[in-house]
Amino acid sequence: MKNIILIAILFTSTLCFGQLDSIQKPIHSFTLGVDISNTIKGGTVNGRALDFQLKYSLETVRQGVEIGVIYERFPKLNFEFFGMTSNKVFKRDRIHLVAGLEQGVIHRWRGLLFPINDSHTYTYTYGVNGEIRYTLNERWSIGLQHNLRRRLDIGTKWIGSNWFNLRYEIQRKNKYRKINIY
Repeated sequence: MKNIILIAILFTSTLCFGQLDSIQKPIHSFTLGVDISNTIKGGTVNGRALDFQLKYSLETVRQGVEIGVIYERFPKLNFEFFGMTSNKVFKRDRIHLVAGLEQGVIHRWRGLLFPINDSHTYTYTYGVNGEIRYTLNERWSIGLQHNLRRRLDIGTKWIGSNWFNLRYEIQRKNKYRKINIY
């Protein structure tokens, strides 16, 4: 079953990379996200603590396909996530709905809340994500994101996370200016 899921995610990622528009430049963006529930009220095994993620992504203009790399860090739980995401973006004026798949590796190390004898463990994980974004202006947008991830590092649980995201799009100047003849 794991092999089938891995092949499906790799196929989807490859398909998304193949969809990148070669005519128009993709939109480059950086996103900083904070896990709302862990920051405000804490989790099931920890008190309030900062859990953040950084994401770099490329989005095609015409097809609305977004691919990206993610880094998440939760120092209190000795947790890091390195992953890839492939999403479909549906735009309606200033509101963007984003849905997709993600995969990656969870890195855990021994600490107060993770007392496994191994000094470092690396576990494959996969999941789904969805986000609602509101565009503030040409460069900035805010969003609420939910991830549902298979967490094999703590058993066979599916764990959800809720994120508040701040996204910055890099604006590129057009190489070709319009020239009016008349």
